[in-house]
Amino acid sequence: MFYGPSRDARIQSMINTLDALSEEARAGEALAFAAAAVEYAAYELAQSTEAKRVAQLILFAADLERVAQSVRDSEEAEQRPC
Repeated sequence: MFYGPSRDARIQSMINTLDALSEEARAGEALAFAAAAVEYAAYELAQSTEAKRVAQLILFAADLERVAQSVRDSEEAEQRPC
């Protein structure tokens, strides 16, 4: 499947947005974005794909969101004064 340069431009725009964040925030926010994108894809596929596949994607998105939250929590803890 060919997506063309418009897809690449959208991805680059998202990366530019992440790059504008603090170094500490980038990873957690990138993971949160990935989780949201996977969840979005699952719901888009829900009408045309077997339920098992959709459920797998939703669970994967939830796992990604948990990892994102863990990373954000770690980053916040590192920023707090001792």
